[in-house]
Amino acid sequence: MSGASGQTRVYYSATSLTSMEDPNYKNVTEEFEGLGIQNFPRIARYENDVAIIWKQTAGISSSINLLLMENVLEGSTNSYDTVIYADNFGIDNADIKLSKDAIHVVWQDNNTGQVMYIKGTYEDSTTQINQNNGESFSPIVFPNPANELIKIYTEKNQITQVDLLNINGASISQFLLNSSTVHTIEVSDIPPGIYILKLSNTNGPLYYHKIYIQ
Repeated sequence: MSGASGQTRVYYSATSLTSMEDPNYKNVTEEFEGLGIQNFPRIARYENDVAIIWKQTAGISSSINLLLMENVLEGSTNSYDTVIYADNFGIDNADIKLSKDAIHVVWQDNNTGQVMYIKGTYEDSTTQINQNNGESFSPIVFPNPANELIKIYTEKNQITQVDLLNINGASISQFLLNSSTVHTIEVSDIPPGIYILKLSNTNGPLYYHKIYIQ
């Protein structure tokens, strides 16, 4: 946190911090208009998967935000998801636990006077399911992060449907595809955050891919 600048921010580094001048640290988010303070960071790890949560305020609203790195050795991203949002500074004292394929978050809700809990699931960044008649299935998905369009390239006409899932595994959008090896889906109306693309054919799911939407 940087008190000298008058700003309170949360920073991340994969190396030992000797001081806040260390060039290896970075903000967990980019600056944006209306950002007030960031504080109360918590971090959890399961094998190479790492999750960071923190409290963030903008105006009189507060939120608990989540940054998930499914392979911390590959570094971090400024894309994050909002776990919970409240008016009138209604959130404090969050904590997080990471286990295999599950994220557990608790926080203090000042508006109700209760301790709240939520559980979400996550997938590896690329998970292949053996339902493609034994054939190799390695699509190309880009850009990542995305903000308007996502393109998916396959070697054959292997997929018929794409589902966009949130970190809780719920379907946000569904896209039915035509017979082609190149597909484009529009995500300009999707809120920024961490999502999972589920690629399927008529036999069921084939592939999961983590995507960041800005």
